Amino acid sequence: MKKVMNIKAAWLLVATLMLGGSVFAQVNTRLRKSTPQTNQVVNPATGNAVTPPAPPPQGTYTGNVTPQGVGQVSLRADNVFGIDSVRPSLRNDMAVPLDTNDFRTPLTYQYIRPDDAMWGKRVWAVIDTRQKMNLPFRYPGYDQNGNSMTLINIILQAILKDSVVAFSPIDDRFTTPLSTEQVGQLIHGKPYTIRITDPVTGLEHDTTISNDFDPNAVQRYELKEDWVFDKGTSTLYCRIIGLAPLQTIYNQDGSVRTANAPMFWLYYPDMRAVLARYNVFNARNFYQHMSWEDLFEERFFSSYIIKEDNPLDRSIKDMIPGNTLEDGVKRLLEGRAVRNQIFNYEQNLWSY
Repeated sequence: MKKVMNIKAAWLLVATLMLGGSVFAQVNTRLRKSTPQTNQVVNPATGNAVTPPAPPPQGTYTGNVTPQGVGQVSLRADNVFGIDSVRPSLRNDMAVPLDTNDFRTPLTYQYIRPDDAMWGKRVWAVIDTRQKMNLPFRYPGYDQNGNSMTLINIILQAILKDSVVAFSPIDDRFTTPLSTEQVGQLIHGKPYTIRITDPVTGLEHDTTISNDFDPNAVQRYELKEDWVFDKGTSTLYCRIIGLAPLQTIYNQDGSVRTANAPMFWLYYPDMRAVLARYNVFNARNFYQHMSWEDLFEERFFSSYIIKEDNPLDRSIKDMIPGNTLEDGVKRLLEGRAVRNQIFNYEQNLWSY
C-alpha cells in the first residue's frame, strides 16, 4: 500500500511540473507577442524582417584605420598617422639574443675644412624599392620590441615621437616646417563627404571618407646628396643632405593624379640618430644585422641620378622629355654618365 502511494505521489509531481511549464510557456509567448518590434524593415531580397543598424553620425568613418580627429578615435592617443605598433615579444624569439639598438649613436662625420674641399658636385637620386638590391626597404616584419622595420613607418614614428621636423615639399631647401597634423593630411589626404544609400533601409545619409595610408604605396625615395673631395685626406666623401618619400596620389575614381610626388622633405642629419636604432633585414644572414644609418652611410642600396647641379636648375627629365621607353633609357644613361663623371674625377687624381 505504501509503494502504491509513492507511485501516485510521483505521478502527481510530474503532472504539476508539466502543467507549470505549459503555463510559463504561454505567459512567455504572450509577453513576446505584446512587445512591439520597433525599427524593423523587410529586406526585399529575402522577405525577412530585420533591424538595420543606426546610420553613422556625420563625420564618422568606418574603415580599419582613421587619423586622429576624423571619425573614430584610435586606441592610442598618438595615432595620428594610423600606424599602431605591434606588441613586443614576451619570450626570447631568437636562438642567440642580439644587443639592443636603443642606445646606439651614429659616428660623427669627418670634419672637412672649407679650404680642403677641392671639388664637389650636388646630385639628386631616386631609390626604387622594387629593385632587387632595395628589397629590404619593403620588408614588412617587426623586431623583438614590436617596432616596424619598414623605412616609411620608421620615418613617420620619428616625426611623431622623436620630434624630427618634416619640411614642406614646395622646395628641397628645408624652408617651411610642417606640423604633425599637416603631415597627417599629406599622408591621408583631406577627408571628403559622399552621400550613400543604405541597401536595407533605402535611406540616404552623408558619410565622411578618409583614405587609409598604405606603407606599400611608397615605392621610391629621393635623396639629395653632396659629393665632396677632401684634399686633406685625399678622400671622396658622399654626404646625404635630404630624404623625401615619394608617393603616388590617386583621384577618387582610381586614376593617377600625380606620380612620385614628394610627401615631405627630411633633413638627413636629423634622422641619423633615429635610423641608428633600427635594424635592416638581411636576407643573406639573419644574424648579421645592420642599422638603417649603416645602410645609408655605407651605401648598400641602388639608386639612379635624376638631376645634377646646373645653371638652369633643370632635371634630366626636363632636358630629355618624353614618356616612351626610349626616352626613359636615355635618362637612365644620362644619370649614369653623371655618376661616372664623379668616379672618374677621383680616379684621375691618382698616378699608377
